Amino acid sequence: MKKCIALIICLMTLPGIAALSQSGNPYLLKDINPGTAGSNVISGDPLNGLYYFSAESAVYGYEIWVTDFTTNGTYMLKDINSGSGSGVYYSPHLCGSLLFFGGDDGSTGIEPWISDGSANGTNLLKEIMPKKGSINQGSLPRFYTYMSGVTYFSAAASMSTYSMTSARYFLSNLYRSDGTANGTYALRNINPTAKQSTNPRNLTPVNTILYFSAEQGSVDGSGT
Repeated sequence: MKKCIALIICLMTLPGIAALSQSGNPYLLKDINPGTAGSNVISGDPLNGLYYFSAESAVYGYEIWVTDFTTNGTYMLKDINSGSGSGVYYSPHLCGSLLFFGGDDGSTGIEPWISDGSANGTNLLKEIMPKKGSINQGSLPRFYTYMSGVTYFSAAASMSTYSMTSARYFLSNLYRSDGTANGTYALRNINPTAKQSTNPRNLTPVNTILYFSAEQGSVDGSGT
């Protein structure tokens, strides 16, 4: 049986799809990955009346897709990593008027990308961790949140010398971005002496203050 449930569920929170589902007859919006494997949809966010999400196909791998809730209006936004290699990691997040997500064009590793909702406006924001020798993982940006005109997220500019495989050992710190390369930078090295990631997470804005969890090298290994 075709695995279409994920796409239906992730879109049911939007008015157009909710109205269809309430009629009692949900249906497959589009067969993104023809066959029985399914497209493994990861829900995303709405922008300008459209809904953006990531989905997988045998032809393109994981990429960002967009829908206006019609079959003809559901299409891949951009083939970021040309061919069958995946160009998108994690789901797109709306931050202000831009979508932020981890992308990989096949040369930089996973780095922060932004999109204004158009193919031409979908581009690499900044290469935070340049390729080092044969290691091309990228900065693994994630945990995006938006506050007072600024997007905050976790990313790594370097790696631990004793692990090249686990995301936990990428030396992540808290970054901020105004949507430009020059305006994207680390706020603070939470634990300069750490040999493993400070792992900022649970980013939660409250009024004008951003709260988050991080490992700062204290006795219990955590702090805020």
